[in-house]
Amino acid sequence: INAEYMGKLLKFKGLLDRGAMMKEQYSIKRDKFLGEVRTFQISRFKEIPLSKLPVETVQRERYMIETHTWKTEEITIKLDLQHSMKGNMRTAFMMLDNSKPEGRRMCVAKVYQEQVYGDLEADVRMQVYAIHFADAFNRRNPPKQVRFLDSFLIRRNKARIPENMRLMAVERYLPGNYEKYNNNWDYVSPSLRNTPQAFSHFTYEYTKGKLIVLDIQGVGDVYTDPQIHTSSLNDLAFGSGNHGPEGIRMFFANHRCNPICTYLNLKVRGESEILTQGTIPRHKPNPEYFSQVRVRKLSRHLRPIPDSFYPEDLVWLGIGPDLFNRLAIAFSKYDEDNDGKVPITELWSILDELNFHYLDESMTELENKIDYSRDGYVSFIEFICWWCNVE
Repeated sequence: INAEYMGKLLKFKGLLDRGAMMKEQYSIKRDKFLGEVRTFQISRFKEIPLSKLPVETVQRERYMIETHTWKTEEITIKLDLQHSMKGNMRTAFMMLDNSKPEGRRMCVAKVYQEQVYGDLEADVRMQVYAIHFADAFNRRNPPKQVRFLDSFLIRRNKARIPENMRLMAVERYLPGNYEKYNNNWDYVSPSLRNTPQAFSHFTYEYTKGKLIVLDIQGVGDVYTDPQIHTSSLNDLAFGSGNHGPEGIRMFFANHRCNPICTYLNLKVRGESEILTQGTIPRHKPNPEYFSQVRVRKLSRHLRPIPDSFYPEDLVWLGIGPDLFNRLAIAFSKYDEDNDGKVPITELWSILDELNFHYLDESMTELENKIDYSRDGYVSFIEFICWWCNVE
């Protein structure tokens, strides 16, 4: 942030210190101002010409949740080091990823500033975990789906490159109006956005209290730069920003459950009064899971369902007709015999059709989890039960 922007921030801080502005007012003005600054800087960032920059060969490292290892491959990039955007802790540079198709190559590469201690590996690891939790959240068919930007590391190994510029965290360039919905401590945005707060709450319940994803920020419901707090401070995988149980406690101390929390059957935490503003789901799923017998009724409708089928059975499933149609169409595409089952080897093709990336378990573990009958086939009943988390 340059001197002009810093001056305006200090003006807000001065009003707070003199008692002329309440703490909540200061937080709102500060975050709105920083969002406007970042949006303006990013819009100018996009104007930087990258096509004439020299090509550089680097090692790309992706974190693999299923094996807890890093997968390395060689790619070529174009990196503009002459223009940068500085935040409080990191500096960002525009980059072209030549491994991507035309139109999807523009990225942002980040490094920590020299005087700041940071862990880029932890940053990328957290974002990959957040992608996994976003997939799980979206499978519950919330009114608004969320996603996190894909993130990876690049390693630049040439001797002439300064040490602090050799490892960079990269994500896709995201234009638009940035907003911070909560931070990694006690801040909750006063904007009437239910989805980001419900997502954070969901991650805590989904992991049975093992962790929570906070610091939700981005453009609309495309998020980036999350922070994960765990139930144990001994977990070093998520960097120095992991405030452990106290960070989790501080979020819920300021959290009010909203209609999406209720829709997802999340336990009421924080303030007991539930918000009634913001996004409200049209359908509330039954709080009890439906039985395998109930799902067998649905299996007769393997082909796309008629509109008249929705009211009773799909509300019980907790999913809407559009999502059920997507599942049925993807499954039936690989059901060549039209007998309501596919070989287990086709499972990954079905998940690819649905743009679903399962990161929590290995392929074998997931196949065993879905193939209840252990016959080497996945029936539509087994598939829909797994998708809707039926025990």
